[in-house]
Amino acid sequence: MGKDLSYDIVVVGAGPAGSTTARFAAEAGASVLVLEKRAQVGVPVRCGEFMPSIGEMESMFPGFEGMADLFEVPSDLVSLKLETTRIYSPKMTRYDLPFDGYTTDRDRLDQFFASQAVKAGAELMTGQKVIGVEQGMVRTEDLTVKAKVIVGADGPMSVVAKAAGLPRSKDLCPAVTTQIKGDFEPVCEMYFGTVAPGGYAWIIPKKGVANVGLGVSSKFAKGTVVDYFDKFIKMK
Repeated sequence: MGKDLSYDIVVVGAGPAGSTTARFAAEAGASVLVLEKRAQVGVPVRCGEFMPSIGEMESMFPGFEGMADLFEVPSDLVSLKLETTRIYSPKMTRYDLPFDGYTTDRDRLDQFFASQAVKAGAELMTGQKVIGVEQGMVRTEDLTVKAKVIVGADGPMSVVAKAAGLPRSKDLCPAVTTQIKGDFEPVCEMYFGTVAPGGYAWIIPKKGVANVGLGVSSKFAKGTVVDYFDKFIKMK
């Protein structure tokens, strides 16, 4: 028999979007529960781990106030500062673009945002996979939770979105990523075109390693994502 609970807001998913939503809702006085299916927030990592600087984000969204409050992080979450993004066109023409940012450890970054939500008064439960969403009700294997508002922050295969009748993306793009040890130039590299049809490949340096990955669109790719990834690794 599952335990019955009741909150103003239930947030499904403890990624940055879910944790930030929970934080501000709790700061506004709502009772908030965050349900995360994984045993540990942010693990395993699914990200290239690059973040634009606050200055870059402010120039992208010039009318927005409070960017620093949303995205400022402790200095120990900054792995490597970058000032250039290198773009390779489909014909492998290189363009170096000035763009400030930093690489981070995404698992610790997610945990930082989650800790902000908990500090604001939200409750976080891990290892709670949502198996059902109805009007004003969220169910896991262990819990039945009543909520005035249910927030779906559970990714591209969102259970909450499906329950609300929202269509899923018709073109989910598979991706592969790994870490390679070494000292890399402090430049974020992005490759487009035949290297990764319908998607892109990346080399994102951190301290002592680089995140190397590639994603493709099944609409355009003639092979598997692993085939393209292996070719990219050999090319580099």
